[in-house]
Amino acid sequence: MFQVDQDVFYPLYGIVRIDEIESTEFSGKKEQFYVFNTKGTKIMAPVERSAELGIRAIKTEEELAAFIDQLKKSVVLTGSTVWTERYANYIGLMKKGDPFAIPDIIKDLYWQNKEENEFTTKEKEVWTRLYHNLLEEVAYIQKSNRNLVNKFISKVIWETK
Repeated sequence: MFQVDQDVFYPLYGIVRIDEIESTEFSGKKEQFYVFNTKGTKIMAPVERSAELGIRAIKTEEELAAFIDQLKKSVVLTGSTVWTERYANYIGLMKKGDPFAIPDIIKDLYWQNKEENEFTTKEKEVWTRLYHNLLEEVAYIQKSNRNLVNKFISKVIWETK
């Protein structure tokens, strides 16, 4: 269980700080919720379902190095020219909650966009969320500037296909 004032990674929102842990009763059952404030909006996530929602500790330096290594080794996933098939594959991988599936999705989206010269709306949503979260987490871990991180990540993706 995470603690109040702890920064965690929440795939829907990126890095968030737990403001409080609140108990609420639903259907006669008392449940605990992590409470985050993001952009002025109160977000509640059930503690019991946090792993299922992808809420996790921020990566360590070692995990980040392994992630970057995986990004370098990743290959284009689907090769499908049908965007709905690619999108379904991306969503399926994201829902598994495996942070090491993310490099594959990022690289696949990057190269699909390079080859087709544009994203579909749904693919752009996936790309934007994943890439933003990646930049945010790497910058947080390295205590670095997002622009520098962006240049580094772009170089890693570009140099390996």
